Formats: sequence, structure tokens, C-alpha cells
Amino acid sequence: MQLGDTMALFSKGIVLEQHKEPALSREIVQLIDADSSFLTFTQPEYEGEPTLEQLITIAERAVIIDERDGRPLAEKLFAASKKQLYAVVADAVDDEPYVSSQLGVVLHYGEGVASALKLCAQALNISKYCILAYKNITDLSIKLPARIASVRVLPIYGKYPAENRAENLFGPNQKKLIIGAGALLHLYRAFKESRVQTTCFVTVAGNCIANARNMELPIGTPVKDVLNFCGLALDPTRVVLGGSMTGRSTTDLNNETVGITTRAVLAFEDAIVRRKFNCIGCGRCVAACPQGLTPTLIYRHVVSGHYDGAEILDATHCIECGTCTYICPSELEISAKVLQAKKYFLSTEKERLVEKERLSANRRAAMYGAFNDFHSAFSKACSGISALIRKKPASGKKTPAAPKVKAASLSSSGPDTGSADDKKE
Repeated sequence: MQLGDTMALFSKGIVLEQHKEPALSREIVQLIDADSSFLTFTQPEYEGEPTLEQLITIAERAVIIDERDGRPLAEKLFAASKKQLYAVVADAVDDEPYVSSQLGVVLHYGEGVASALKLCAQALNISKYCILAYKNITDLSIKLPARIASVRVLPIYGKYPAENRAENLFGPNQKKLIIGAGALLHLYRAFKESRVQTTCFVTVAGNCIANARNMELPIGTPVKDVLNFCGLALDPTRVVLGGSMTGRSTTDLNNETVGITTRAVLAFEDAIVRRKFNCIGCGRCVAACPQGLTPTLIYRHVVSGHYDGAEILDATHCIECGTCTYICPSELEISAKVLQAKKYFLSTEKERLVEKERLSANRRAAMYGAFNDFHSAFSKACSGISALIRKKPASGKKTPAAPKVKAASLSSSGPDTGSADDKKE
């Protein structure tokens, strides 16, 4: 058994249906903007293969942004040159359901991705390089190759999330440079054709999409136009930009646009609207968290505004996979609260003070609101009691008279009549 198989066997997480077909097996549709799709730049002068400095210059002039983390590729290459790296890896680990924008690039433009990966490895003087792809997909219509242009495709097995296992695949102490498959393809185009990156790769899918597919779109394309191109079989109740587990919902389709890190536009119709309940303490989020955190406790601390109590629970180690929210039977937004705590701990001291003041203001407003509600209810209750006390008896009914009590005479001058028993005697 290999290291990756062992890690997958004992890994935490959840098993998800991937729903990557039919989008993955279909050809990638290119919607090209004639004004910007073939913008070019001036290549640096070099002979043969480019050096690291020349490759960084190419990535910088082509304005290539890695869809994996939103960082400029030139910046990542420069930072990698200062480290002792073990391997260079192409990321095609689309482990979220419906999303296959990176894996589709590898399957349909694999030679370009492999060539750019070799260029990066050669420039960094690294002998180990590979393509990582998520293998735990049961509905694939096409087979994942073992090699692409002599570059090994290394499968990642196991539960969702798999991205964190990809980063530790060669061991936690082995440093590596991970580049998105889309960024590598743009680097190949920049190297061969001097093309500036003006497009991005996006999966359009969901149970409302009539023709699900992967698309290459100009950066800034309106989401509404993307949905109209693929067609809607049903009216969606929500549209998600990004991954189905980590993306964000939107209702403003007219103003939303596609960006480099969008990766997916998913349209869903939710037939059942469930009520949300309080935490029932089942511990499912704790059992599923791949980082071994206690999301339920972090959630409670954040909701109550006690960030100091959440600090010892290592909220900064959250990888933002969304597993805790997905598994929660009460459908609580646990991952959003954990991310809120993470951002708080990673923020500056000034930002923390602002956040504390905001929470204090919210607590004061809640306290005053509760006091006003109590005062209003108490006043109504007192008014009702007063009305009952002042209420007259109903007509036709007489109030029984109080019994008359004859007071004993205390005068010493009058005769003592005595009681009835005394008179009989």
C-alpha cells in the first residue's frame, strides 16, 4: 500500500457524490472576446529553455494569476526560488461536487499543462514533478490517464476534502510548489504564443443547468450571460459562485461577474426548505473535521462573542472546506463562524479592537432590547391586573353582605346584660 492510499484510508472527512458528468467528458467551450483574447506581450530574449528569471518575467508580463489561491504566478515562482523545494505539483484536485474546471483542463489540454510544469521544474532545478488528480469519482465517463506527456498523474483517493492531503502527500516536512492547472496552461500559452491571460476556466453545472459543461470565459463575463448560454431547465432558487462546498450564494445575477478564482457557476433548485435548529451536541462536525478541530465549540464562542475562549481551540487551523456545515443535522452555518474566528485571530490589533467594539455594541443593543421587551410585557401585565381589580360585579348578582359583629360594651355606667345563657340561668 502506498503512502497516499494509507493517508486516504485513515483520513477524516465525508463521502460526497461528485456529479461531475456530463460536464467533464464534454469538450471545453471557448467564449472568446475578440478584443482581448489575443493580447500579446514582448518576450524576454533567451535561447533554448528560459531560465528562472526569464520564466518569472514571462509570467509577470502575461499577468498570470493562479486560480488555486489568487496569487500572481510570478510571485509564487520568485518565492519558490528562495526555498529548498522537493517537488513541483500541478493541481487538478477538484474534490468538490460538480466542479471539474481544473481536471477538465488536464484532460483536454494535458500536453500544455505538462510542458509548463516541466518548464517550472527545470527552471527551479527540481527533478520531481507530477499532476495531482482526485480519483474518488464513480461517475466518470472517461478514464484518467496514468501519464500525460511523460508526466505522472498521481491519483488522490479518500474522502472530501482531499486538498489538505495533497499538500502533505510527500510528507509534512517536504516543501513543494503547487500550481493550478489553469495557470500552467496560461503559462504554456505565454511561453509559446506570448499571450496575456484574459480568460479563466469555469464549470457551469447544477440541477437547473440544461447543458452542463466546462467553459473558457473572458474575465469579467456576467454570470447571467453564462447561465443563458448553457440554458436553464429550471428556475434556480440559488446560484453558487465557486465550489459547491466553499462557494458563496448570490441572487444579484446582473452585477455578478466571473473571475479567475471563480472556478464554477452552479445553479440549484432546492425543493425542500428545512428549518434551522439549535446545536444538538451530536458531535458529527467534530468527527468529520479533517483538521481535528471542535467546530461546535468554536461556533458557540463566536455566536456569544467570546473570541478569547475560541483562541485555544485553534480556529486558525481551519482549511475552510465546509465539511462541518454540510454534516450538521441542524443546518447551522458552522464553517462561516469558524472562518469569522480565523479572520479575527489573523487580523491586526486595531482590527480586533474594532471587532470587539462592534460585538460590545451588539450585546448592549440586544440587552437594551430585551429590557425594553420585558418592561413592555410587565407594564401590560400590571395594567391587566389593575383592570381586573377595578372591574364591577355582573348585573343581577348581589354581593353577599359581610357578617355584622356586635361589639361588647366597654362603658362602666350601663347595666351588664350578659349573654343568653346567663339569662336562662
